[in-house]
Parts: sequence; C-alpha cells; structure tokens
Amino acid sequence: MGKSWLVLCDVDSIQSWLLRSVHLREIAGASQLLAEHDRRLPELARNGEVLSCGGGTALVRFTDEESAWSFRGAVTSSLQEETESATMTTSEPVPLEGDFGAAVDRATASVERSKRLGHALGERVDFCHALRCQGCGQEPAVTQASIGGDDRWLGKSCLKRHRARERGSWLDWMRACAGWQDLGLRDLPSNTNELASGTQLAVMLADVDGVGDHLASLRDEPAYRAFSRGLKNAMQDAVVAAIARAAPPGAGAKLGVDVLYAGGDDLLLACRSDLALTLVEKLVTEFSRRAGAGQPWLQGKPLGLSVGCAIVGPKYPFRSAHSLAAGMLRRAKAEARRLKWSEGAVDWAVVTESWGEAEPILADRVVESATCSLHLTGRPYRACSEGTRSLGAFRQACHGLARGFPRNKLFDLRGCCTASRLMRQGAGPTDRQVRQARKELDERIGETVMRLERNPEVARLWADASRWLPIEDGEVMWRRPHGDLAEGLELWGAL
Repeated sequence: MGKSWLVLCDVDSIQSWLLRSVHLREIAGASQLLAEHDRRLPELARNGEVLSCGGGTALVRFTDEESAWSFRGAVTSSLQEETESATMTTSEPVPLEGDFGAAVDRATASVERSKRLGHALGERVDFCHALRCQGCGQEPAVTQASIGGDDRWLGKSCLKRHRARERGSWLDWMRACAGWQDLGLRDLPSNTNELASGTQLAVMLADVDGVGDHLASLRDEPAYRAFSRGLKNAMQDAVVAAIARAAPPGAGAKLGVDVLYAGGDDLLLACRSDLALTLVEKLVTEFSRRAGAGQPWLQGKPLGLSVGCAIVGPKYPFRSAHSLAAGMLRRAKAEARRLKWSEGAVDWAVVTESWGEAEPILADRVVESATCSLHLTGRPYRACSEGTRSLGAFRQACHGLARGFPRNKLFDLRGCCTASRLMRQGAGPTDRQVRQARKELDERIGETVMRLERNPEVARLWADASRWLPIEDGEVMWRRPHGDLAEGLELWGAL
C-alpha cells in the first residue's frame, strides 16, 4: 500500500447539541440528522475510505493529501447545512507511515488541540423583539409545527429536527427484524406525556465500558475496522432484541419506548417507568451475548454495558432528568471499574419531587465515617443475571414478593432505611455512630420482618425473596438493600 493520510472528525459537544430542544421529537430528530450525515460520508470522502463512523465521530483514510484537505472543509460545511446548528472539528491530515495506531493517536491529538482553540463565533443575530423558538429558545421562530396536538413555533434548526423524525431513524432497524415489518410511525408516542401514559417516565443512558482502552490497544487497520463495525452491530442488535422482548407493541397501541439517540458506544432511551428495569435487564443481557469474549472482533476482551436511569414524572424537565441519569451512569461505571465487573453495572433513581440532582441522591444512600460505612441500598447492581448484587438476583427477589406480599410492608422496610439517613445531619458521624446506626437499622428490619412472619404465607414469600438479597457484611462496610424492594416491585412492571 502506498502512502495515505488519516482524517478524524468529531461533532462538537454532541450531548448538548442533541438536548438543545426540550421536545423528545426534536431530540430523536437530531439523532436522525446525525445518522443521515454519517451515511453521506462516503460520498463526501472522494478518493477516501471511511474506516469507522458513528456517534458523531468518523475516521477516513485518503490516498492523496489534497483530497484529505478538501474533505475537511466539505464535511464541516455539509453538517452545518444539514443541521443548521451543529459544528464539527476535524484533524489535520495525518500521514499513515507504518504504525496505524500511532497515526490514530496523532489524529486524536490534532482534534483535541483544535477543540481547545475553539470555533470562531459567527455574526450574532439580535432577535429580542422576535418570537423565540419554543423548542430551544436559542433562535427566532420561523413557522408552526404540531407537537402532541399543540401548535408550537419552531426555529430553522428545530424545524429540521422535527421533520427528520418522520424519516424513520431507529425504526429502520426494527423493520429489518422478523415480526417488526408492520411497525409504523403511527405507533410512536408523539410527546413525553403520551409516552409516559399517565405514569412516570424513565430516561436511560447507556455507555459501553472499556471502549477507550480497547481502541488504544488496536495497532492495525483491519482490527480497528472490525472493532468499529462489530460494536455498531452489537449495540443496534441489542437494542432491537431488548425492545422486542421487553416492550413489544400491541395491536393499535403506542410503543412504550423511544430511542432518542444511538451512536458509537452511547445510547439514550425514554420509556414508561413500568418497563424500565425489564428493558435495562434485557438490554445488558443482549449486549453481553453479542460482545462477549468469544467474539472475534474483540480479540478475547469482552465489553460490558453500564446503565444509568432516572424515573421522573411526565412533566419533569427532560434536561434535568437526563442530567440525573448521567449522574447514575457515572456512579454505575465507577462501581463496575472498582469491583472489576466486566459485565458493567446498573443504577437508578426514582424522583417523586419536582426537582432532584444526582449528588444529593447518592449522598443519602450512605452513612459513613472516616473508616466505615453503612450502605442503605444494593445499587449499583451488577449487569448480569445471577450472583451477588446482580440485577437478575434483585429481579428474583421482586418476582417472589410480587405473588402476594403486602406492599405496604415493603415501604415499612424502606422507612427503616430512611430513618438511618438522619445520621447524615451535622458535622458527620463517628465510627461509633455508624456502627450504632447499623445496629438500630438491623433491629428495625428485624422487628418488621418478625411481624411479617406471623402470617405463614407472607413468611414463605419473604424467605424465598431474602435468599436473593445482596446483603454484605464486612469489617468496614455494611450493605442493607431492603429499601430497594419497594421501588423494584413497581419498576419491574408485570412479573
């Protein structure tokens, strides 16, 4: 092979751009615009070959330097024209001389350097006296569009997102699978209230663990190409299979799930709250099957999938729900990394108030001193079907209790855990206070369980469920996940 050049492209602040609008339709439409731009890359890359593409990032190889420089201008102009508002940073053409991995590293460094320099600001448009876009509030409105039965004024950028939603997006994956050919756009919910169907809404963020480390270990072009293609197929197939198994649409019914973004190793979903944990379990299971150590494109190094989920009211601000889910995802990934869970981890939070942030919610889960801690939850759970602290074991516990266990008693158990949070008040508990909190919590749980055992049927259900509870005891850490059961029984839906 003769001398060639690499160009790396990356959409700037892709998450912020995707969430620019407050409407789910425009968020999903933005994802569709990116997918369409990805499909056009081979056309834009004249005399070039697209080696990988997805998630707003692409790597293209050219056989002559002039074509590489021309592509840089063409791809950024094309994205701007197609989306009205998205920007992209491209690397300078990097000569490929022997070591493929080193060339990719240089292209990545070039993109990062350009991003630090920033983009020149265009002419500022003053539209203080004009009607603002009711989707993003960042541009003047130009026309009306129907959203969930309401007429809303939208700007040029949001209007393109709105119209792109009608072109299919992820539904094309579904139609390619057996049994889904008749799934039409009429089956999609048109807004958050319709998706939530009068109940709570679940916003899920999923991210593949270890992708950066895996890419850094690839030193030749065929392996890089195989990994990019394998990861894309694994994610898409896992999403389709999970939805098909967890939330198949009934005749004439609205689909209870919407894929808002799927690209690279990232996934953003919204669904009804009663489908949340079922969909999460199916998703991580299906991905694990497709990204296990036996896959040749992984070279013996399996990938895991971590998920963060926020369950909120249908009128809860979507950006706040996304931020909360992102906080849960960071926690899940950190726990999977700390405990070396190759499958990944799953964390969630249920918000019944009109506002909530990840850090206070996470802080309320733990009573800790300098040397010991009491965890009032089993979360994050391991993203697998069995074993200590696994999501599958937690489902088994909820499954057993769903057969007739009095739910008000579960809330009594959660109340025991809530009472222990009072230890967080003040300057922080000492080791002795944490140990005392653990003793009091165990006494509260014991008294509640003792009352339950007076009813033989309830006692049997509790005994069956208790063997799945991931209780952990140690010298410096104690875990009591009983409070999770009340939420779990609601979120698993029909068991």
